[in-house]
Amino acid sequence: MEWIVKRKGIELLLIVICYVLQVTLFKALNIGGISPNFMVMFPIFAGFYAGSREGIFTGFAAGVMQDVFFSSLFGFSSLVFVIYGYLTGRLSEDFDDYEWRIPMLILLASDFVYESFVYFGNFVLHGEFDFLFAVRRIMIPEMMYTGIVGLILIWPFRELIRKTRPAETKRERAVTDDETVD
Repeated sequence: MEWIVKRKGIELLLIVICYVLQVTLFKALNIGGISPNFMVMFPIFAGFYAGSREGIFTGFAAGVMQDVFFSSLFGFSSLVFVIYGYLTGRLSEDFDDYEWRIPMLILLASDFVYESFVYFGNFVLHGEFDFLFAVRRIMIPEMMYTGIVGLILIWPFRELIRKTRPAETKRERAVTDDETVD
């Protein structure tokens, strides 16, 4: 039980750190007005390396923070990030914990899809229909910037997430159970 409290506290702290980095340092380091989206990044990494429950928790927490400070539609980011965390966690069951390409591909696709949803919610509903302009000038550059920063941060995120796990994971129990059955 103690490790659950420790893990949730560390995850919440990491979400706050991601938010602070997103609105301070990386706003100053923006390229053409584009900065990486840490709020999409963390639920995907947590879901992939810690499972769907952690992906849901971090997705909800990051989504609430995104909704409170950035969104005019409360609950939208929370829902999208919870779905990302859950699906990434379910997908991770088929891959090794040391895999890094799959979460990076998921991150790139998720950032693009999220920005597409934001575009349709904020611009199309207000009568602006230049989707190709948004793809070229906003979505693809943000996806690439988020991907580059994600490549740098995936290993520290993975290690922090792994250090807060209990000693025995579900996969290790399954291997142990299979070896003892005669």
